[in-house]
Amino acid sequence: MSSYRAILQDAASRGDLKPSLNLLTQVWATIVGPEIANNTKPCGWNQGELTLEVNPSWLKHMDGASNLLMRKLNLRLPFEVTSLTIIEGHVEPTPVRRVEISPPTPTESDRELVDELPEEMREAAAQIAAFVRQKSGE
Repeated sequence: MSSYRAILQDAASRGDLKPSLNLLTQVWATIVGPEIANNTKPCGWNQGELTLEVNPSWLKHMDGASNLLMRKLNLRLPFEVTSLTIIEGHVEPTPVRRVEISPPTPTESDRELVDELPEEMREAAAQIAAFVRQKSGE
């Protein structure tokens, strides 16, 4: 999924930064954060009026936080949200993508760089040196 900034920049470059449910849906998690995004989703947009579908366990919370949410939206969106309607529904949580990265194996040269450090710090520092070496293409 594209970043919030990339989506808005792409829309701006096409001259297509007008409000839409599609645009809101694409940037929703970035604007409101993962906790709110996992329990709410935009489901309607009509000339500044945003309708949100909200999980039943979050209805009371969102009723009380709707003004704060509107302020947050209006600070971050390139168009104004004039009203917010909350309806009960079922929102699937956004899956979390986990990326496993294996650090490069330190070479003898990497280990020599960290010889002067205390013993308990050497292995971690050697791994950092190996990572820097790998990134710089040596």
